[in-house]
Amino acid sequence: MEEKKVTKISLSTIFLILAIIAIIVMGIFIYKLNNDKTAEIQKSTELQSQVNSLNDTVSDLQEKITSISETINSNNSKDNTTLSNEATNANNSSLTNEVSNSKTEERDYKDVILNGRYAIPNTDSGWEFTKDGKAYSWGNMNVMKGTYETTEKNSVKIHYTENKVWDDETGKESSEKIDTYEYITIDSNGNVYWKNPNNKNVKLEKYSDATLNAY
Repeated sequence: MEEKKVTKISLSTIFLILAIIAIIVMGIFIYKLNNDKTAEIQKSTELQSQVNSLNDTVSDLQEKITSISETINSNNSKDNTTLSNEATNANNSSLTNEVSNSKTEERDYKDVILNGRYAIPNTDSGWEFTKDGKAYSWGNMNVMKGTYETTEKNSVKIHYTENKVWDDETGKESSEKIDTYEYITIDSNGNVYWKNPNNKNVKLEKYSDATLNAY
């Protein structure tokens, strides 16, 4: 009996010691976990604080950048407005001078070549310009009537509106309405040219002896 009691007591002691050890180990483990958790929370708090600080810094920088951009845009806008006004004034002045010069050159040009008759050498084709703006073009059996205007210093556009044709067989004349254009140009040496349908310049000669009985 005494041996059984000793055995029971020994087992109970062993289990008690194991339980105490287990409790101690669990306590140490829980304490360590708690310390680790606390350390992680502290790190997280510090990181969040750093992030907030960086966000504040970024916001400040963004405000500075926005302010600088607005200042630059404002200055550019003023500069562009000034440049635009200067360019507009310069263009207007240039256009005014060009128009004035164009009118002078046009007047001189008309005085030079648009008073008289011109013909293609060795052909029956020719033109006559009058001071009142009328233009005539004659061929072998027809005369076209119209008006002319100076489009450039060295270019005249003729607008024909009527074509009179002589029928040699019947001996009668017929007239028809037309709407066609031709161009006469003059070079720096005073030579006069007709631009033919193939867009080539054909030199004309002064033809003071020409007679146009058709009109």
